[in-house]
Amino acid sequence: GFDILAGIPRFIRLTCARTGERAQMLPEIRRGVTYVLDRGYVALRLFRTIAEKRAYWVTRLKDGMTYEVLERRTVTAEDRRRGILSDDVIRLGAEAPIRARLVTFLAPNGRPFQFITNLYELTPFEIAELYRQRWSVETFFKFLKHAMTTRHLIARTLYGIHIQLLTAAITYLLLVLFLAPERKPGDPPVTLSQMRRLADRLIATIVTKASPHFHESS
Repeated sequence: GFDILAGIPRFIRLTCARTGERAQMLPEIRRGVTYVLDRGYVALRLFRTIAEKRAYWVTRLKDGMTYEVLERRTVTAEDRRRGILSDDVIRLGAEAPIRARLVTFLAPNGRPFQFITNLYELTPFEIAELYRQRWSVETFFKFLKHAMTTRHLIARTLYGIHIQLLTAAITYLLLVLFLAPERKPGDPPVTLSQMRRLADRLIATIVTKASPHFHESS
């Protein structure tokens, strides 16, 4: 589970490749939390479970999903200027359908997106913006693979691989905490340039503290 606002994972479960991710998510659903899901999590059963626990979900409409428009909601001039094409209440699914909200958004590059959710209080543009923030998850995994070098596995046992991945995640969290005072609104929690500056500072500190002992011994 990843907190897109804080830019950090809230919980981590390491499983075999064939383990269903939706099943892993179910025990972690918390009341009042909004879950921004990629299309791999699209399932009416999951949406019902989240709603039953009084939580919320936002995702993209999956190709081929059937729905019926129940209500056309008003789109303000401001939201239309921002790219909102429509805001509807729909009956989603053919068998055992659920009630949901469908927001159609035209991105600046001309690509249309359709978002479905059980959030009705937010504006349609806020729904689109909420889903856009989901890309911070991809940024986190990219950082973990490249900056934390987890794409190259050191261990060859399952236990060793778990240690390497969890060590990288813990290191990332420590970096986020350490660099938090330098973070400005809209900035990613950690950047490569920050890591380089931090490494230079650590090396300079180590060299400075080691220098007197070096001169004494010589």
